[in-house]
Amino acid sequence: MTFTNPNWPTNFRDFFPNGTSGLILAMGITFIAFEGYEIIAQAGDEIKKPKKNIPKAILVSLGIVVSVYVLFAFVFIGGLDPLQIGQPAWEFIGDYGELGIIEAAEYYLPFGALIVLAGGFVSTLAALNATTFAASRVSFAMGRNHDLPPVFSRLHPKYRTPFVSTICSAVVMITLAMLFDLTMIALAASVMFLFLFAQVNVACITIRRMAKEKKLTYGFKTPFFPVVPAIGFAVVSILAVYLLFAQPLSWAIAIVWIGVGFLIYRLYTSKREKQATAPLVFNQEPSERKEYRILVVFSKNTSTKLAKIAAAIADQKDGEISFLSVITVPKQTPLSFANKSGETGIGVFDELKKSISHSIRHRYLVRLSHDPTEAILATAEDEGINTMIVDFSFLRHNRKLLSLSTCDIIGVVPGKDFDKDMSNLIVSYDVGRHSNLGLEIAHAISADSKSKIRVIRGVTQSPQAEVEIVNKINEVMFDLDIKKIQFEKVYPKTKNMLISSELLKSYNKTKNGTLILGAGNQADAAFSPKALELADKSKKTVFIVRNHMFSEFHTRSFFNILLQIIKENKILYRSYIEILAGISFVKSKQKIGRYDEEYFDSKSQ
Repeated sequence: MTFTNPNWPTNFRDFFPNGTSGLILAMGITFIAFEGYEIIAQAGDEIKKPKKNIPKAILVSLGIVVSVYVLFAFVFIGGLDPLQIGQPAWEFIGDYGELGIIEAAEYYLPFGALIVLAGGFVSTLAALNATTFAASRVSFAMGRNHDLPPVFSRLHPKYRTPFVSTICSAVVMITLAMLFDLTMIALAASVMFLFLFAQVNVACITIRRMAKEKKLTYGFKTPFFPVVPAIGFAVVSILAVYLLFAQPLSWAIAIVWIGVGFLIYRLYTSKREKQATAPLVFNQEPSERKEYRILVVFSKNTSTKLAKIAAAIADQKDGEISFLSVITVPKQTPLSFANKSGETGIGVFDELKKSISHSIRHRYLVRLSHDPTEAILATAEDEGINTMIVDFSFLRHNRKLLSLSTCDIIGVVPGKDFDKDMSNLIVSYDVGRHSNLGLEIAHAISADSKSKIRVIRGVTQSPQAEVEIVNKINEVMFDLDIKKIQFEKVYPKTKNMLISSELLKSYNKTKNGTLILGAGNQADAAFSPKALELADKSKKTVFIVRNHMFSEFHTRSFFNILLQIIKENKILYRSYIEILAGISFVKSKQKIGRYDEEYFDSKSQ
């Protein structure tokens, strides 16, 4: 049909009539037209040989869809004669909006509009079927994993399909279609999918790095990693930001929808998920909580030493300590069957309790889990932990804990003369926030136990840069009120010589000492090679500290700010008190024992 129009080449001469901004806006609006291939991954439970077939199906489906779209655009734009319709083809189609293709079809074929409508109806039914299928499977999986109420994971007794999640998905889609304009739905959906694919690109990078040392076999590996996912993240982010200015209502709808999801997660999902994957079976806590909170992950051989470090930091920061014991249950054993394990977990604290001063507020926690890392992450989130202290042997290769934790981490390698080592603190200062945390920890321990502090800087940069680094050290020391400490610069003997060997010589000047190292600023590794080399070759106690930029920001921080605002308004504050009273009443009607060792006994009866 395009080639029957003698003027078809003129329709493609002005390829960007509205400029680049028009192209970007169109990309944002029509992004949803390319959505759907991820449904293949969402149906992974029902696909044979998913490792091989899912990547192949995604690439094939994208190739088919893009080819059809290009062919359609070529035919409908090229086939219209501007002399006959009195305006450019793209403008004619655009003026009619969603009916543009139907109007164009009238110029091509008898009953063209009817044919296009019939084709559109069939494709819409196919898309609706695929969308409903995907939405129901996602909500089914979320129900199975306790991200949604368990009712979503129910299967039909006869057809073995997730009928509850299918019905709920259909109700949500019908409600949205009836309440909002079609264009606004498309825009809001596009923003949501842009957010989704931005997260997928970030997850692609994060998961690959988390599983780097596991040597997994992939059915498909993204080429030019991590350049491709980084470009994907940048592109979808630009489109999303552009839609914010071009169609702000789309963002408003998306933000409201995300807010609803966040409330569901905070008020329901997160608690249920943790109860299912890492239930708390023992919780001995003080009546009042401190703002600064430290988590010590129990280890049979090192917990007493870790507790000493935690006590010094808690004493200086007016904080509290939580001691966590994780009872690892084999994956083939349901957690509900480990009902007597809580008693074992409580007993491991007996020796530890003797070494803890009663002047420091502390508590003991026991969790069951198939994965100890899940239990630690759940505790860190539940308790709003600021600093975690853990044996470095557990932390070193745990990319999951390092990537997903939201607090500062101190990995400890205890030396043979731990108590003597603690009397001399040697801070190795590199560039970055990790070394600043090292100085802060050294100051806290020194103030508590009168330890000496020595700061060593391995010179690796230009003289001007080194001056700036020394100034930064002075600023941090001034903020911490650190005075009269020894400062030493270490230089490599030759340009090609590694600074780590000279640093080791400097560290060994004292017989006993605790070496405090920053984790390093490696983008592709949890710890820098230099930090690992120094930790391995040093015979002293070693702390490797990792600073999290947002360790001071927790939900309670924002809640405290919000509560102050509420208190200033009598009506809001009265409503807040009534809501709390209602929540307290509901909780009092629920079964008691969820957080103690008798919980699983009651469930197994």
